[in-house]
Amino acid sequence: MRLGTLVFLCLSPGLLSPLTAKVNFTRDIRPILSDKCFACHGPDEKTRKAKLRLDTREGALKDLEGSRAIVPGKPDVSELLHRITTDDEDDRMPPGKSGKKSLTKKQASLFRQWITEGGEYQMHWSYKPVAKADPPKVLDNGGFVRNPIDSFILKRAIDAGYNPSQQADSITLVRRLYLDLVGLPPTP
Repeated sequence: MRLGTLVFLCLSPGLLSPLTAKVNFTRDIRPILSDKCFACHGPDEKTRKAKLRLDTREGALKDLEGSRAIVPGKPDVSELLHRITTDDEDDRMPPGKSGKKSLTKKQASLFRQWITEGGEYQMHWSYKPVAKADPPKVLDNGGFVRNPIDSFILKRAIDAGYNPSQQADSITLVRRLYLDLVGLPPTP
């Protein structure tokens, strides 16, 4: 395996095991809840079963006849984890008659880790107000930052362990552009 491939595999956040990093509700948990649970335990009051609402943190933490779907930091006491991992067909969620497949072991372990980490819900990104991000402060002794967006790119490259090269001369830049656009070297 080439060193570049190894560096890519080591630095790619999407390739890391989900159990080694903190579970992200929006990325890891919400899609599973949406696919498997929201039909019966979502925002629609007419289709909601057992008065359990899993699309909001308040609904998931609500005490329903002495049990709670999620008890932050205590996965073994959380009814949700019990229901998705039990072997009892009468208690298992989602139920077989719903036509939805049971959660995989990997998905169940994500839920366990998420509850252990506090079972936090995050607002969907589309509902968050737009906030202007200040460009990071980077030492730019090569003249790479000509635009504020360049400082974001330079910081990410430096954090990944890359040192940018000096800017090429104009002849080399034209040659690269020609190769990119046409696919052949330019004529003299």
